[in-house]
Amino acid sequence: MHKFATTLVLLGILLVIADAAIQIPIRRQKITSPDFHARHMAKLFSRSSSKLGDGPGGYTNPLNGNISIAGEFSAEVQLGTPAQTFQLQVDTGSSDLLVYSDGCVGCGDYGITLYNSTASETYTWVPCNYPAFHCTCWDGTSCGFRDIYGDGSGVNGSVIYDIIELDGLQANVSFGMIEQSSVDFEPLSVDGIWGLAYKTIADWNELPVFPSWASQNELYPGFSLCLSEVDGDSGILTLGTDFTPDNNFRFTPVINELYYVVNLTDVKMNNVSLGMTNKDLNQGYVVVDSGTTLLLVNEDIFKGIITQFDYFCKTGVDLVGVCNTPIDKSLFAGYGYNMTEEQIAAFPNISFSLNLVDDLQVPPQAYLISENIPAAGPYFLGIQSIPQMTILGDVFMQNFHVAFDLVQNAVGFAETFTCPSA
Repeated sequence: MHKFATTLVLLGILLVIADAAIQIPIRRQKITSPDFHARHMAKLFSRSSSKLGDGPGGYTNPLNGNISIAGEFSAEVQLGTPAQTFQLQVDTGSSDLLVYSDGCVGCGDYGITLYNSTASETYTWVPCNYPAFHCTCWDGTSCGFRDIYGDGSGVNGSVIYDIIELDGLQANVSFGMIEQSSVDFEPLSVDGIWGLAYKTIADWNELPVFPSWASQNELYPGFSLCLSEVDGDSGILTLGTDFTPDNNFRFTPVINELYYVVNLTDVKMNNVSLGMTNKDLNQGYVVVDSGTTLLLVNEDIFKGIITQFDYFCKTGVDLVGVCNTPIDKSLFAGYGYNMTEEQIAAFPNISFSLNLVDDLQVPPQAYLISENIPAAGPYFLGIQSIPQMTILGDVFMQNFHVAFDLVQNAVGFAETFTCPSA
């Protein structure tokens, strides 16, 4: 039996719910063990992202990262002239592209690459009174930003213009130079974050980088993510694609254009509904978020899941870490247990239904996670509870090809066989 070493600070997320005037981007919950960096940094980034190339219906970019070890996924982005190359976390729960910059205070020493504005011929400084932006002042003269995330981490610095290049297609975009960072913002060897949510939560109220890049290159403002937990294959980001004509996808409407907020209609375990009301299912927001590692459900849903697990135990199913285990030492309390493939398979499928999209299945092989690739014990429960919110994070998203459509304002789900090849 092992304890799951995770931390999550929810204050930023709760501020969104408590006060509509305060918009706080959602952040991942990270999975770490004490010797995480020493054991896994070389392995995680041994496979570098290739340059964007033509793929089925758009431009595809191989991802780096995973759920079990890294707790996040990143993509390669080029900024400036001549191009400077960065690995940025791909986050559908925020809207700003932020990159560590020269002279950053608190940015850590994990082998990150720093953006050098003086080395770029196309860098443009933005003053704090720039009329196109809603700026705070950084250093007294520059347009500034301050982003606080749901895990309590935060960064600030100045907003600039420079060139972004993806597969040879360039655009002049605004992004943030991180000049001050909390130590826990990006504790991995990535160079910042690429927010892919709506302008509504952009810190300086400018069109985010992806739709700006797509517009300047006359591409469709849609993208998709395939997140993978297979060793040597972390998944694919596809850009500039309209997936709505593809009958493999089922789309649910975005009901609040902050994050990708959707309406949850049912939760089932082995096809048995938890029997919850729409109000109880949709406390706060239900968000599809690649920037959150785990599947986080509101407290009422989590209680229903525990109750149903207990029912399976009473019917004679032996669920390791659940049946005949004190609740404070169980999977629900963050403890991990060694399991065979057969023991994992004894756990129920959990499905989530959304408006117009029924029964999105999350099998136990997805929600029982280890800190090893290939998977090996101990296994931990990749589902946890949070107050007044549900976040369909990477543990959920890895089971599907997920499309985000900024024209139809919808999120689509298809089986993973539709994912393009690297």
